[in-house]
Amino acid sequence: MSNWERELSQWLPHFRTVVYHGAQGERARMREELRGGGAFDVLLTTYTYFEREACGPDRAFLRSMQFVVMALDEAHSLKNAGSDRYRRLLRIPFERRVLLTGTPINNSLPELLCLLQVSAMRCGRAAAARAARPGLGCPCCVCADTVL
Repeated sequence: MSNWERELSQWLPHFRTVVYHGAQGERARMREELRGGGAFDVLLTTYTYFEREACGPDRAFLRSMQFVVMALDEAHSLKNAGSDRYRRLLRIPFERRVLLTGTPINNSLPELLCLLQVSAMRCGRAAAARAARPGLGCPCCVCADTVL
């Protein structure tokens, strides 16, 4: 995450970046601060919060946000639709999703289809927000109101 933080400060220095990471108590304080109007343009976090059962409050907090873009680094780690990480990430609302990976996708057709599905899906809440702002649709994306 420090690499992303460094890149954002170099290329987008005017963006307010929050690193959502740390001990359980520290994250609880961050949630309260951000719910109380803490402004940010970018929220960096880790896949860990989508894997562990104990991170339910983190996932609930992230689901309560209305993200415009969700960029997923190391996206090849989402090639298993049966994983907790995959299912839990799909519940986060967003308008656009970008998958980043340096790993060639050459393992199997089901894995490729899994990644394509992740990149094309839309969250219902984000779709509803988009409907209130006509003209912002993207013809190349699937505008479904359902999430697996």
